[in-house]
Amino acid sequence: MLKMHSDRLSNGVWDNNPHKSTTEIEDLENQLKDLKVAVEKSQRIVDGVRKEMHWEGEEKEMVKAWRTDLQRNIDRVSRDIKWFEEEGKQYAEEQELKKLEKEIEDLKRRLENAENLPKTAEEAIKPH
Repeated sequence: MLKMHSDRLSNGVWDNNPHKSTTEIEDLENQLKDLKVAVEKSQRIVDGVRKEMHWEGEEKEMVKAWRTDLQRNIDRVSRDIKWFEEEGKQYAEEQELKKLEKEIEDLKRRLENAENLPKTAEEAIKPH
């Protein structure tokens, strides 16, 4: 079984097989040219989409996503504090307000350092 697999791997023009006919080699070379053209065309399409969507690269997009998420959380906690100070005054507890204010401080600190936040799941779970 291993020999059969090995033979199959070495059966090709790029594996120095002298038994390929010139037409087979020309066909393979034509296929290679066609595939290169297709890859170049696909790359132009991808580049056009990146330009159209203002894609700045995966890392910068992750930083933008972190900033957006953190800002939304800051806005949410700020609304909670405002509600406790106005309509929900009867439910407000000093400890709860301090906890929310501390949460906003932590979120703002993280927002300032968004570039240093993990950009992949691996980074997120890696022990420090």
